[in-house]
Amino acid sequence: MKVFIAKLAERAAKTFLQFYFANWIYFGDGAVDYEHLFTEANVKAGVVGLALSVATSVGTKNVGPDNDSPSVV
Repeated sequence: MKVFIAKLAERAAKTFLQFYFANWIYFGDGAVDYEHLFTEANVKAGVVGLALSVATSVGTKNVGPDNDSPSVV
């Protein structure tokens, strides 16, 4: 179970950052605008990504060759 939680946390953190920075760049019209780096909208997008990552990891816990992995593959 410890391995599963560690892998889940790693995947969730990476997904949070991906959603956060994607939202920052998308709503910055593709420009790197550091003025809007720390906004509530970016955090909300990151939290949505984190929640989706956790939900899919928990939903696929016993699927695939490795039962202690949050990944299907």
